[in-house]
Amino acid sequence: MVYVNSIILIKQKEVNVIVSNEKEIMSYFPPPNPLKGVFATDQSIRQLLKVPFRGFRGKIKENTTLFHSKNLSSIKKDDVYDKFIRVWNGSIFWALSVLMFCCSCSKEVNTSGKILFVDLENYQEAEMGDYCDRIELIPLETNSKSLLSGSRLPLLVCKEHFYVHDGKQNCIVVFNKRGEMVTSTVSNNGQGPNQYYNCGHMGVDCETGDIQILDQVKRVIYQYDLQGRLVNHVKLPNHIVRIRSFFKITDNRYVIYLDENEPEGTDKRLLIYSADDGKIVADESFMTDRYLHFTTNCVMFQRLNDTIVFTPDHPTYTSFMMVDGGNDLELRRRLDFGKFNIDPTSLPLAKEKHNSWFKTMPDFGVVPFDRVENGRYIVMVLYKGRDSYIVVVDKQRGKTLVRKNNKVGVGQLWGISAIDDHCLYYLCPPEYLKYVTCEQLMDHQGQKLVEGIKEEDNPVIVKYYLKNGQ
Repeated sequence: MVYVNSIILIKQKEVNVIVSNEKEIMSYFPPPNPLKGVFATDQSIRQLLKVPFRGFRGKIKENTTLFHSKNLSSIKKDDVYDKFIRVWNGSIFWALSVLMFCCSCSKEVNTSGKILFVDLENYQEAEMGDYCDRIELIPLETNSKSLLSGSRLPLLVCKEHFYVHDGKQNCIVVFNKRGEMVTSTVSNNGQGPNQYYNCGHMGVDCETGDIQILDQVKRVIYQYDLQGRLVNHVKLPNHIVRIRSFFKITDNRYVIYLDENEPEGTDKRLLIYSADDGKIVADESFMTDRYLHFTTNCVMFQRLNDTIVFTPDHPTYTSFMMVDGGNDLELRRRLDFGKFNIDPTSLPLAKEKHNSWFKTMPDFGVVPFDRVENGRYIVMVLYKGRDSYIVVVDKQRGKTLVRKNNKVGVGQLWGISAIDDHCLYYLCPPEYLKYVTCEQLMDHQGQKLVEGIKEEDNPVIVKYYLKNGQ
């Protein structure tokens, strides 16, 4: 018996497959040139593959036959020829692990124990106090130098400092644990030799507290200390385009997240770049044939002990982890919402229609929007139809808490900005404070702050102390 955990492509009885038992499938279909479980004997298909095999590097040709399993069930030899679907007009309608929300790495992975089922049909309504011991409010200093602009402000937390990426003002502003401004990178913005031109993405070196800025125009990663001095800069190769994000793995290695490039027919992928050698030392692509084309608020890269967790910035059911010093990508966790899993065939073919599709999304589909994780908890904000839910998974106790956000009530969690070993953080506009807090979990000073803060003030960091946080 052959257990298939990915896609089988068939064309004139020539098979391309990833299997869990390579020897057994080879006995059924002995190819002339096996490539570690991948059989590419048809030239037109082989051109779509990149060796070592990481995923399809473009669209499958019209009328290519695609076999798929609707679940991870066993498949007999004869079934390979009997059960299949057609690929029409260059579009693939996957079932199984390449659902656009399941965003699967095409290599063979063991998913045992990595599927997290979330029941949104039969659950007991949780309260904020079920996962949170107390709430602390940290108003960020408001003056002409520290005033932030924009509604979506990425936040990183490191060494009791808060790093806020202000895209509109093209800078990063740092505040201490009391909310007082420490520094801003505005003075480093320019076209000089040690200055960045475009503050495209933010990073933090948590060993030193230094600020990292990805200049997507110059293709340079700048590193400044909290006094504004340039500490280091890394020039990326000019041929790397459409850079979405980055993360520093070691002193001399970076992971670079690239967006899809339609003119070249390339998918989203991760590159590992060695600054010492000036070379790309690994290239990992993952299949995202059909997915919602808009950006979530998820934290894309997180370091959990010695593991780097990567979650793509579009709605996805899947997260990955980087292993072997960042040279390899493995499945970390896949979300399963049962009958509420979205069917990719319901998505409009035109990407520009995805926003309107989401706004009128039926209530039988789930879209994860925010997701963070620490050693004990996974916390998500997701949408089912027009309703928003908070999902808190206690990995230590094996318990999942679900709460539906009420549009007018208190104790809601509309967004997640960051997480550390003890707390969850939300960078909240002042006008929303009363909805995302709970009087019973705040002291008198916090309650007065909710009543007295002005809408024109800087956002407030809402710090949720998780129960029995590590």
